[in-house]
Amino acid sequence: MTQHKKNQEDCPEVNADPGLIFRPIGVWSGDPLINPDLRDLDVIKGALVGAFDFLGFGEIMRSSDDLLTLGGRVKAIANVVRGVGEERNVFSVKGKRSTSSPSVSQVSDTFLVYSSSDEPQDVVQFLWNIHHMLFCALLQGMPMRGAVARGDILVSNNDPFFLGLAPYEALRLEKAQEWSGACLAQSFVQHIEMLGMIEKLVPLVLPYTIPWKSSAFSQSSVQRPTKEFAINWIADGPNFISPDFLDTKFARPAPEDAKSAKRKYRNTHRFLCKALEQRSQHGLFLSPENRRIVLGAYNEKFGGRPIQFVLDHEEAEDKEAQAGDAKNTP
Repeated sequence: MTQHKKNQEDCPEVNADPGLIFRPIGVWSGDPLINPDLRDLDVIKGALVGAFDFLGFGEIMRSSDDLLTLGGRVKAIANVVRGVGEERNVFSVKGKRSTSSPSVSQVSDTFLVYSSSDEPQDVVQFLWNIHHMLFCALLQGMPMRGAVARGDILVSNNDPFFLGLAPYEALRLEKAQEWSGACLAQSFVQHIEMLGMIEKLVPLVLPYTIPWKSSAFSQSSVQRPTKEFAINWIADGPNFISPDFLDTKFARPAPEDAKSAKRKYRNTHRFLCKALEQRSQHGLFLSPENRRIVLGAYNEKFGGRPIQFVLDHEEAEDKEAQAGDAKNTP
């Protein structure tokens, strides 16, 4: 008996409705579980990985009349985390400049952000881009929660495929928190400790007692960080929002979620006040060494002058050229 005839016997013609006829139209010639195609998969050693989610996204979806407009807002936030460092040479650590921006994989309201380099300058770039994303999402009225980890990952060049202990750790820790903010996983803390960067990352990263959910680690295989740090989403000078205005950025929750939403808001408010207090006491800001601010023309519609960040590549290149000329001068 041929394979085709056998398939016809295994899958006989079905006439559930006189107007519908189902017949097998082909023969399955292989088993994808036996010979999967691995050619488009890449292993990235020591990747920096972040998992982020929007708080109250169900209510945001239900209150949105235009899916395309909402999609544009979500896409714009994703572009922040992948686009802040596209002009390159933003951060310099021990003479080495960051050369890459994070990549983003997105499914609905979940972002997986990763960087293929865990060098000191790229650690700073990774955290810098994330802190901007968190702040911009909050201003959009779409507060986010997340966690960052470090480890080997397996990614696909074609499909939204993402595998590894680092994304697993980040995803579990993201769900364990009760606020709008982001923590550092144990694997990430160990890495920046090994690099001797913890004190140097202040104020972009702040020692802070993370507001965990009461049952966060009762049945979890993910380790609670022994040293807790939060990504400071107002570590940059222009990033500012009044604590009195913060509640307007949280979506109105469903009645059954009201208590949880209130705790998340209070915990976010508490962190904002703490971060602003540190800023006022110590004047701590972190920004790229070659960045300056340019004020645009006064705009009557917005009642102010727009701020534009400019990276002084040309100025830096001129200084290097002058230095080279000076060395070559007899």
